[in-house]
Amino acid sequence: MASWVTDDELYGAAERCATKMIEMYHDWVGNPDKHPKGPTNLPKTLIDSLRLDAEDFMFFDPQKLVEEYDRVRNIATAIGDNPDLAGDFAETDAHLVNWTGDAATEFKRRLGMIKEYAELQQTNIGEGMRALLMLAQLAMHARSDYLELVEATIAAAEHEIGEQSKRAAIAALSVASEIVDWGLNLDPKKIMTDSVGMLAKVGTAIAQYEIEGDDADVVVDHYLQAKNHLLDSNRNVLEWVAKQFLEQRVDEAVERGQPLRKPLPVYCQVDSPDFRYENFQSTRGGDPGPIAPTVEEERQKCIEEKKEQEQRDSEIDRRLNHGDKGVV
Repeated sequence: MASWVTDDELYGAAERCATKMIEMYHDWVGNPDKHPKGPTNLPKTLIDSLRLDAEDFMFFDPQKLVEEYDRVRNIATAIGDNPDLAGDFAETDAHLVNWTGDAATEFKRRLGMIKEYAELQQTNIGEGMRALLMLAQLAMHARSDYLELVEATIAAAEHEIGEQSKRAAIAALSVASEIVDWGLNLDPKKIMTDSVGMLAKVGTAIAQYEIEGDDADVVVDHYLQAKNHLLDSNRNVLEWVAKQFLEQRVDEAVERGQPLRKPLPVYCQVDSPDFRYENFQSTRGGDPGPIAPTVEEERQKCIEEKKEQEQRDSEIDRRLNHGDKGVV
């Protein structure tokens, strides 16, 4: 399972970066009138500003996306790749092999329709899962990229101040569009079966941004340029994923509709007056002979007994929900 930068880590890094930026202007700290842009409460303003920058890269909580991915994956598995359900279908198919008649034929057809519907729903859910995976990758990369940018900016500020920096002032930032290519190449079957490997951070291409300059203002400008570039890249991917995998799928579902089937014909219902033994009989016993008339006779007796029982039921019984005659 991939790890990601937490909110607290981003806030902490943003505050450290703001503090270093303030130190670059040490000649006027405590005497704002010396700053070329005039009196200002820059220390607090700058810290608050960078905390807000950090929040821009918290647009998604990776943990919530992972939880939603697992929830949807469980639904997709239950619909299409459920071993118990597959066993039930196989057993039903085996039982129906030796049954003939119009009712048996309709029942067999309906079983096929159920499978078709389940496969379609699993396909639709799979596209949603692909979108969730891409968003999870985007969320993880956005957080780590901003942390990388902040650390590079801190290093540049330390160079400007004359301090010894722990690292180079170059930010190695991922190319967000690579996440799109990764998502488009996902194997739909693998999405259904691999819940851990799919959430590992992908190895996207890297772009380098040098956060350096010959004075403090240039360092800040380079930080702002790189930050805005990151935001634009993430926003473009986010909008593309939303349109391609979510809005488009919804539009297709509305336009094409879902294959909802009509109920089984009444002659398939054993308690229907139109049901006949010949419409649903087994071939294992060969010629049913006198069985069919006997079954029909007994069925009609059962129907008449139910009618008599219904007539004997009083209005009070029906209102008290005795039997199956409604509620109060």
